[in-house]
Amino acid sequence: TTYTVTVYDNCGTPAAIDSVIITVYETPNVYFNAETFKGCTSAEIQFYDLSSPNIISWTWNFGDIASGINNTSELQNPIHFFESQGDYDISLSVTSINGCTNSISHPSLVNIFPSPIAIFNANPQATTISDPTVMFYDQSIGANSWLWDFGDINSGSNNYSTYINPIHNFTDAGVYDVWLVVGNEYYCFDSTVLKITIKDE
Repeated sequence: TTYTVTVYDNCGTPAAIDSVIITVYETPNVYFNAETFKGCTSAEIQFYDLSSPNIISWTWNFGDIASGINNTSELQNPIHFFESQGDYDISLSVTSINGCTNSISHPSLVNIFPSPIAIFNANPQATTISDPTVMFYDQSIGANSWLWDFGDINSGSNNYSTYINPIHNFTDAGVYDVWLVVGNEYYCFDSTVLKITIKDE
C-alpha cells in the first residue's frame, strides 16, 4: 500500500507532500515430513522440508539432547540418528528470502523402540563328523522371536530353525557360520554369528 502525507500551513501553496510504499511479505508456511516416524534404536531417519514460499534457511531441532551438537541441523532435508529409545519432539524454524520467519513443533512425533540384543553360545563349538550334533543356547536380551541359519545348506530344510534352543546335526566336515536373528514385539531385530567347526575323523 502507498501511504501519502500532505502538510498544509500558512505559507501558501503548494502544500508539502510525500509518500511511502509499505510492503508486507507473506509469513512462511512451515511444513515437513519424514520417511518414517517410528524406528528402532540406532534408527536413521530422513526429514523433508515442504515449507513455502522462497525459504532460504532452516533450523531443525530433533529433541535428542543426548546427541549433542547433532541435535540440530541447518540442512534443508537432514538425516538424524536416534540412538536411544524414547519419544522425540521435532521442530523446524524457517526464514524466507524476504527475512520473514515462522516455526512449527510436533511433540512426540518420532517414536524409537528398544532393539533386542542377539547373543548365543554352542556346545560343543568344535566336534567331529562322527558326532556332529551341536546344541545351541539362546542368551539374547529382549527377544521374542528367533531364526537360526546353521550355514549347512546340504541339510535342506533342517538348515533353519525357529526354536529358542535348537539342536542341529551337521552333514559334513567344515567350518560353518551359524547366524541367529532375533526380533521383538516392535519388529526390531538384531543378529549375531558364531563359527562351528566339524572336523574329519
